[in-house]
Amino acid sequence: MSQNNTIILKSIDELFNESFFIPFYQRGYRWTPRQAKDLLDDLSEFQTQQKEGKATPFYCLQPVVVKRHERGWELIDGQQRLTTLHIILGFLKAQMAPGQMLYKISYETRPGSEDFLSDLKEEKSRDNIDFFHMYEVRKTVQQWFEKRDETKKPEFLRTLLGDGKAGGNVKVIWYQINEETDVAKIFTRLNMGKIPLTNAELVKALLLKRSNFEEQERHLRQIKIAQEWDEIERALQADDFWYFLSGEEREANRIEFVLNLVARDLQDDKTDISPVDPSYIFLTFADWFETTQDLQPSRLVGERSSVGL
Repeated sequence: MSQNNTIILKSIDELFNESFFIPFYQRGYRWTPRQAKDLLDDLSEFQTQQKEGKATPFYCLQPVVVKRHERGWELIDGQQRLTTLHIILGFLKAQMAPGQMLYKISYETRPGSEDFLSDLKEEKSRDNIDFFHMYEVRKTVQQWFEKRDETKKPEFLRTLLGDGKAGGNVKVIWYQINEETDVAKIFTRLNMGKIPLTNAELVKALLLKRSNFEEQERHLRQIKIAQEWDEIERALQADDFWYFLSGEEREANRIEFVLNLVARDLQDDKTDISPVDPSYIFLTFADWFETTQDLQPSRLVGERSSVGL
Protein backbone atom coordinates (compact mmCIF):
# COMPACT_ATOMS: atom_id res chain seq x y z
CA MET A 1 0.00 0.00 0.00
CA SER A 2 1.45 3.34 -1.05
CA GLN A 3 1.86 5.83 1.82
CA ASN A 4 3.04 8.75 -0.29
CA ASN A 5 1.31 11.16 -2.63
CA THR A 6 2.92 11.28 -6.05
CA ILE A 7 2.73 13.89 -8.78
CA ILE A 8 3.93 13.36 -12.35
CA LEU A 9 3.06 14.43 -15.89
CA LYS A 10 1.18 11.98 -18.07
CA SER A 11 0.39 12.25 -21.75
CA ILE A 12 -3.18 11.55 -22.89
CA ASP A 13 -2.22 8.32 -24.62
CA GLU A 14 -0.82 7.05 -21.29
CA LEU A 15 -4.38 7.20 -19.93
CA PHE A 16 -5.65 4.81 -22.61
CA ASN A 17 -6.69 1.41 -21.25
CA GLU A 18 -7.12 2.91 -17.76
CA SER A 19 -10.45 2.80 -15.90
CA PHE A 20 -11.73 5.75 -13.87
CA PHE A 21 -14.48 5.52 -11.26
CA ILE A 22 -16.64 8.53 -10.35
CA PRO A 23 -17.85 8.31 -6.72
CA PHE A 24 -21.30 9.38 -5.54
CA TYR A 25 -20.22 12.67 -3.95
CA GLN A 26 -19.29 14.28 -7.26
CA ARG A 27 -21.66 16.35 -9.35
CA GLY A 28 -22.57 15.07 -12.80
CA TYR A 29 -21.03 16.25 -16.05
CA ARG A 30 -21.77 19.96 -16.43
CA TRP A 31 -19.39 21.40 -19.01
CA THR A 32 -21.10 23.77 -21.42
CA PRO A 33 -20.56 24.11 -25.19
CA ARG A 34 -18.69 27.34 -24.44
CA GLN A 35 -16.16 25.57 -22.22
CA ALA A 36 -15.70 22.79 -24.77
CA LYS A 37 -15.14 25.30 -27.56
CA ASP A 38 -12.62 27.19 -25.44
CA LEU A 39 -10.65 23.98 -24.93
CA LEU A 40 -10.72 23.17 -28.65
CA ASP A 41 -9.62 26.71 -29.50
CA ASP A 42 -6.77 26.57 -26.96
CA LEU A 43 -5.51 23.25 -28.30
CA SER A 44 -5.75 24.53 -31.86
CA GLU A 45 -3.76 27.65 -30.93
CA PHE A 46 -1.14 25.48 -29.28
CA GLN A 47 -0.98 23.40 -32.46
CA THR A 48 -0.42 26.52 -34.58
CA GLN A 49 2.28 27.84 -32.27
CA GLN A 50 3.94 24.43 -32.29
CA LYS A 51 4.16 24.53 -36.10
CA GLU A 52 5.70 28.02 -35.92
CA GLY A 53 8.20 26.96 -33.30
CA LYS A 54 6.75 29.33 -30.71
CA ALA A 55 4.98 26.90 -28.38
CA THR A 56 6.07 25.34 -25.12
CA PRO A 57 7.07 21.64 -25.43
CA PHE A 58 3.58 20.50 -24.43
CA TYR A 59 0.12 21.74 -23.52
CA CYS A 60 -0.63 21.08 -19.85
CA LEU A 61 -4.15 20.52 -18.58
CA GLN A 62 -5.21 21.04 -14.98
CA PRO A 63 -4.53 18.29 -12.42
CA VAL A 64 -6.22 14.91 -12.44
CA VAL A 65 -6.40 13.71 -8.83
CA VAL A 66 -6.79 9.97 -8.35
CA LYS A 67 -6.65 7.23 -5.77
CA ARG A 68 -6.27 3.49 -6.30
CA HIS A 69 -9.62 1.75 -6.55
CA GLU A 70 -10.78 -1.81 -7.15
CA ARG A 71 -12.11 -0.65 -10.54
CA GLY A 72 -8.88 1.12 -11.47
CA TRP A 73 -8.71 4.74 -10.30
CA GLU A 74 -11.13 6.72 -8.16
CA LEU A 75 -11.29 10.10 -9.91
CA ILE A 76 -11.38 12.71 -7.16
CA ASP A 77 -10.85 15.75 -9.37
CA GLY A 78 -10.75 16.08 -13.16
CA GLN A 79 -14.03 14.41 -14.14
CA GLN A 80 -15.15 17.32 -16.32
CA ARG A 81 -11.87 17.54 -18.25
CA LEU A 82 -11.45 13.78 -18.75
CA THR A 83 -15.06 13.42 -19.86
CA THR A 84 -14.68 16.26 -22.38
CA LEU A 85 -11.44 14.78 -23.71
CA HIS A 86 -13.20 11.41 -23.99
CA ILE A 87 -15.95 13.04 -26.08
CA ILE A 88 -13.37 14.71 -28.34
CA LEU A 89 -11.37 11.50 -28.74
CA GLY A 90 -14.55 9.54 -29.39
CA PHE A 91 -15.38 11.92 -32.23
CA LEU A 92 -11.87 11.40 -33.65
CA LYS A 93 -11.90 7.62 -33.16
CA ALA A 94 -11.90 6.94 -36.92
CA GLN A 95 -8.52 8.69 -37.09
CA MET A 96 -6.95 6.43 -34.46
CA ALA A 97 -4.71 3.47 -35.05
CA PRO A 98 -6.42 0.05 -34.94
CA GLY A 99 -6.56 -1.37 -31.45
CA GLN A 100 -6.30 1.93 -29.58
CA MET A 101 -8.74 1.82 -26.68
CA LEU A 102 -10.02 4.93 -24.92
CA TYR A 103 -9.94 5.07 -21.15
CA LYS A 104 -13.18 4.07 -19.42
CA ILE A 105 -15.24 6.20 -17.05
CA SER A 106 -17.77 4.47 -14.79
CA TYR A 107 -20.11 6.00 -12.25
CA GLU A 108 -21.16 4.82 -8.79
CA THR A 109 -24.71 6.18 -9.01
CA ARG A 110 -25.13 6.89 -12.75
CA PRO A 111 -24.41 3.51 -14.37
CA GLY A 112 -26.10 4.43 -17.67
CA SER A 113 -23.67 7.29 -18.25
CA GLU A 114 -20.80 4.94 -19.10
CA ASP A 115 -22.75 3.39 -21.98
CA PHE A 116 -24.07 6.73 -23.17
CA LEU A 117 -20.58 8.24 -23.20
CA SER A 118 -19.50 5.46 -25.54
CA ASP A 119 -22.46 6.01 -27.89
CA LEU A 120 -23.78 9.57 -27.74
CA LYS A 121 -27.16 9.28 -29.43
CA GLU A 122 -29.52 12.24 -29.68
CA GLU A 123 -32.63 10.18 -28.92
CA LYS A 124 -31.29 9.43 -25.43
CA SER A 125 -29.83 12.86 -24.76
CA ARG A 126 -32.81 14.05 -22.72
CA ASP A 127 -33.08 10.96 -20.55
CA ASN A 128 -31.20 12.82 -17.81
CA ILE A 129 -29.28 16.04 -17.31
CA ASP A 130 -25.83 14.39 -17.63
CA PHE A 131 -26.73 12.93 -21.02
CA PHE A 132 -27.96 16.34 -22.15
CA HIS A 133 -24.66 18.08 -21.33
CA MET A 134 -22.57 15.28 -22.85
CA TYR A 135 -24.54 15.38 -26.07
CA GLU A 136 -24.44 19.18 -26.30
CA VAL A 137 -20.66 19.07 -26.01
CA ARG A 138 -20.53 16.30 -28.63
CA LYS A 139 -22.54 18.55 -30.99
CA THR A 140 -20.15 21.41 -30.28
CA VAL A 141 -17.14 19.24 -31.13
CA GLN A 142 -18.74 18.15 -34.40
CA GLN A 143 -19.67 21.71 -35.37
CA TRP A 144 -16.18 22.96 -34.51
CA PHE A 145 -14.52 20.44 -36.85
CA GLU A 146 -17.10 20.97 -39.60
CA LYS A 147 -15.91 24.58 -39.87
CA ARG A 148 -12.38 23.40 -40.61
CA ASP A 149 -10.57 21.49 -43.33
CA GLU A 150 -10.73 17.66 -43.15
CA THR A 151 -6.98 17.56 -42.51
CA LYS A 152 -7.68 19.17 -39.13
CA LYS A 153 -8.88 15.90 -37.60
CA PRO A 154 -5.66 13.85 -37.99
CA GLU A 155 -3.53 16.90 -37.15
CA PHE A 156 -5.57 17.57 -34.02
CA LEU A 157 -5.31 13.95 -32.95
CA ARG A 158 -1.52 14.08 -33.37
CA THR A 159 -1.51 17.15 -31.14
CA LEU A 160 -3.45 15.25 -28.51
CA LEU A 161 -1.51 12.01 -28.71
CA GLY A 162 1.76 12.84 -30.46
CA ASP A 163 5.20 12.37 -28.99
CA GLY A 164 6.34 15.92 -29.58
CA LYS A 165 8.00 15.13 -32.89
CA ALA A 166 4.63 14.55 -34.57
CA GLY A 167 3.16 17.92 -33.66
CA GLY A 168 3.31 18.21 -29.91
CA ASN A 169 1.20 16.57 -27.26
CA VAL A 170 -1.08 17.22 -24.33
CA LYS A 171 -0.32 16.25 -20.75
CA VAL A 172 -2.21 16.17 -17.50
CA ILE A 173 -0.78 16.74 -14.05
CA TRP A 174 -1.35 13.30 -12.53
CA TYR A 175 -1.67 13.56 -8.75
CA GLN A 176 -2.05 10.21 -6.99
CA ILE A 177 -2.96 10.36 -3.31
CA ASN A 178 -2.20 7.56 -0.90
CA GLU A 179 -4.75 4.91 -0.03
CA GLU A 180 -5.36 6.20 3.52
CA THR A 181 -6.35 9.74 2.51
CA ASP A 182 -9.91 10.88 3.16
CA VAL A 183 -11.06 11.49 -0.41
CA ALA A 184 -14.15 13.51 0.59
CA LYS A 185 -11.97 16.04 2.42
CA ILE A 186 -9.57 16.24 -0.53
CA PHE A 187 -12.51 16.80 -2.89
CA THR A 188 -13.87 19.60 -0.69
CA ARG A 189 -10.50 21.37 -0.49
CA LEU A 190 -9.93 21.05 -4.23
CA ASN A 191 -13.31 22.57 -5.01
CA MET A 192 -13.05 25.53 -2.64
CA GLY A 193 -12.87 28.64 -4.74
CA LYS A 194 -14.43 27.00 -7.80
CA ILE A 195 -18.01 27.49 -8.92
CA PRO A 196 -19.88 26.42 -5.79
CA LEU A 197 -22.08 23.39 -5.79
CA THR A 198 -25.75 24.24 -5.98
CA ASN A 199 -28.20 23.50 -3.17
CA ALA A 200 -29.60 20.68 -5.29
CA GLU A 201 -26.19 19.06 -5.78
CA LEU A 202 -25.38 19.37 -2.07
CA VAL A 203 -28.72 17.83 -1.05
CA LYS A 204 -28.19 14.99 -3.52
CA ALA A 205 -24.79 14.31 -1.95
CA LEU A 206 -26.45 14.20 1.49
CA LEU A 207 -28.97 11.64 0.26
CA LEU A 208 -26.28 9.44 -1.24
CA LYS A 209 -23.82 9.47 1.66
CA ARG A 210 -22.34 6.03 2.31
CA SER A 211 -23.11 6.26 6.02
CA ASN A 212 -26.85 6.43 5.31
CA PHE A 213 -26.99 2.79 4.33
CA GLU A 214 -26.20 -0.68 5.55
CA GLU A 215 -23.16 -1.85 3.59
CA GLN A 216 -24.89 -4.85 2.00
CA GLU A 217 -27.65 -2.70 0.51
CA ARG A 218 -25.73 0.54 -0.05
CA HIS A 219 -24.96 0.33 -3.76
CA LEU A 220 -28.46 -0.70 -4.88
CA ARG A 221 -30.18 1.93 -2.76
CA GLN A 222 -27.78 4.67 -3.92
CA ILE A 223 -28.54 3.79 -7.54
CA LYS A 224 -32.30 3.74 -6.82
CA ILE A 225 -32.18 7.20 -5.24
CA ALA A 226 -30.03 8.57 -8.06
CA GLN A 227 -32.46 7.16 -10.64
CA GLU A 228 -35.46 8.68 -8.84
CA TRP A 229 -33.63 11.99 -8.71
CA ASP A 230 -32.98 11.84 -12.47
CA GLU A 231 -36.65 11.03 -13.12
CA ILE A 232 -37.71 14.12 -11.17
CA GLU A 233 -35.24 16.32 -13.06
CA ARG A 234 -36.39 14.89 -16.39
CA ALA A 235 -40.05 15.51 -15.57
CA LEU A 236 -39.31 19.10 -14.59
CA GLN A 237 -37.62 19.73 -17.94
CA ALA A 238 -41.00 19.42 -19.67
CA ASP A 239 -41.89 23.10 -20.09
CA ASP A 240 -45.67 22.64 -19.91
CA PHE A 241 -45.38 20.77 -16.60
CA TRP A 242 -42.83 23.23 -15.25
CA TYR A 243 -44.98 26.31 -15.98
CA PHE A 244 -47.98 24.52 -14.48
CA LEU A 245 -45.99 24.07 -11.25
CA SER A 246 -44.20 27.38 -10.97
CA GLY A 247 -45.35 29.90 -13.57
CA GLU A 248 -41.81 31.27 -13.84
CA GLU A 249 -39.00 30.99 -16.36
CA ARG A 250 -36.00 28.92 -15.38
CA GLU A 251 -33.83 26.90 -17.74
CA ALA A 252 -31.62 25.10 -15.25
CA ASN A 253 -31.76 23.62 -11.76
CA ARG A 254 -35.54 23.38 -11.66
CA ILE A 255 -35.40 20.67 -9.03
CA GLU A 256 -34.55 23.32 -6.43
CA PHE A 257 -38.17 24.53 -6.71
CA VAL A 258 -39.30 21.13 -5.38
CA LEU A 259 -36.51 20.98 -2.80
CA ASN A 260 -37.51 24.41 -1.51
CA LEU A 261 -41.06 23.16 -0.93
CA VAL A 262 -39.72 20.13 0.93
CA ALA A 263 -37.32 22.30 2.96
CA ARG A 264 -40.22 24.45 4.17
CA ASP A 265 -41.98 21.28 5.29
CA LEU A 266 -38.86 19.93 7.01
CA GLN A 267 -37.77 23.07 8.84
CA ASP A 268 -38.19 22.84 12.58
CA ASP A 269 -39.50 25.85 14.50
CA LYS A 270 -36.44 25.54 16.72
CA THR A 271 -33.99 26.22 13.91
CA ASP A 272 -32.97 29.74 12.93
CA ILE A 273 -32.10 29.11 9.27
CA SER A 274 -33.25 32.11 7.29
CA PRO A 275 -35.27 31.42 4.11
CA VAL A 276 -33.25 34.20 2.40
CA ASP A 277 -29.93 32.45 3.09
CA PRO A 278 -28.45 31.34 -0.28
CA SER A 279 -27.84 27.90 1.28
CA TYR A 280 -31.24 27.70 2.98
CA ILE A 281 -32.30 24.50 1.18
CA PHE A 282 -29.09 22.63 1.86
CA LEU A 283 -28.80 23.82 5.47
CA THR A 284 -32.39 22.76 6.19
CA PHE A 285 -31.84 19.29 4.76
CA ALA A 286 -28.53 18.96 6.61
CA ASP A 287 -30.18 19.96 9.88
CA TRP A 288 -32.97 17.45 9.27
CA PHE A 289 -30.46 14.69 8.55
CA GLU A 290 -28.57 15.48 11.74
CA THR A 291 -31.59 15.52 14.01
CA THR A 292 -33.66 12.69 12.52
CA GLN A 293 -33.14 9.37 14.26
CA ASP A 294 -34.87 7.13 11.72
CA LEU A 295 -33.07 8.27 8.57
CA GLN A 296 -34.60 6.82 5.43
CA PRO A 297 -33.26 8.82 2.48
CA SER A 298 -34.99 6.71 -0.16
CA ARG A 299 -38.36 7.42 1.47
CA LEU A 300 -37.57 11.13 1.50
CA VAL A 301 -37.03 11.13 -2.26
CA GLY A 302 -39.90 8.78 -3.00
CA GLU A 303 -42.58 10.35 -0.80
CA ARG A 304 -41.68 13.93 0.07
CA SER A 305 -41.09 14.94 -3.53
CA SER A 306 -44.15 13.22 -4.98
CA VAL A 307 -45.79 16.49 -6.11
CA GLY A 308 -47.30 14.97 -9.20
CA LEU A 309 -43.97 13.77 -10.59
